Amino acid sequence: MQQEAPETFAAFVGLDWADAKHDVCLQAAGSEQREHDSLDHTPEAIEAWVCSLQKRCEGKPIAIGLELNKGPIVFALRTYHFLVLFRINPLTLARYREAFTPCRAKDDPTGAELQLALLRTHRDKLQPLNPQSPRHACSGTTRRTPPARGWRQSATHQSAHKHPEKLFPAGAPMVSGQRHRHRL
Repeated sequence: MQQEAPETFAAFVGLDWADAKHDVCLQAAGSEQREHDSLDHTPEAIEAWVCSLQKRCEGKPIAIGLELNKGPIVFALRTYHFLVLFRINPLTLARYREAFTPCRAKDDPTGAELQLALLRTHRDKLQPLNPQSPRHACSGTTRRTPPARGWRQSATHQSAHKHPEKLFPAGAPMVSGQRHRHRL
């Protein structure tokens, strides 16, 4: 996937992931104003937030900076065609925080703000995550994809239990005729 030119993004988002809720810092393209929000870690809350972004930005691409490259939030966000996710190295973020907020005061920027700042200033050095299919737009209902379990994996698994001598031919003389007997 090629990196989008700066002017093609309608908005930039820093997303600080957590178990219960996610902190979000959003900045529209061409604006200096930043908006702060938080969203619950539920599929419904995430989809409602993404759909509001899509409507607000009229379906144009949105750049999202986050520390993860996998996990439930990344899996959920990668399924939307207008979101471009950029992974920010956690160590880079920690060092950026140390360099620019050494006093650790209450008014220091949040993780989401720092991710947004890194995304805005160093996007040329960040690689977007590869898209995941199927891509979809907001539908009003949450789509859940079953766990990826290929038919080959399950067929091999079944074959190994029914005929272990095919997988382990050296052990075939030991199990022939004694398939269901277990000795201690």
